[in-house]
Amino acid sequence: MKLNLESLAIELPTGFDDITDFFLPVRAPLQGFSYPGPQPLALKNGPLQALLPIILSACEQALLESGRPEFTLELLPKGSVQGRILFRGHAMEALEGRVIVLRRLPNRVPRLHDLQIPHYINEVL
Repeated sequence: MKLNLESLAIELPTGFDDITDFFLPVRAPLQGFSYPGPQPLALKNGPLQALLPIILSACEQALLESGRPEFTLELLPKGSVQGRILFRGHAMEALEGRVIVLRRLPNRVPRLHDLQIPHYINEVL
């Protein structure tokens, strides 16, 4: 599912690039967390809180389209240096209702050198 933030005239909030994961209860997203952390979303800045319902709506749409609890969410931010931001999503049922878990995926495949593979394995490759 693609979510074009530029067409919605939404800019990513400060610090969004540092977030690697979201844990979002559908009924009460501000009770969720972002990672690294956990950092309560209720303590985050206003722009991120305003973005959460839009992200959740896109996640629900992606779930309907996939027909499975797993999905991909692609954010196309306005004026982003990185370009697109990919998240792998998963929906699960919890005691308080449905929870959406988003894990950020890298925008590029890392070079072998960047993986810090031990030299004896690197020689075989």
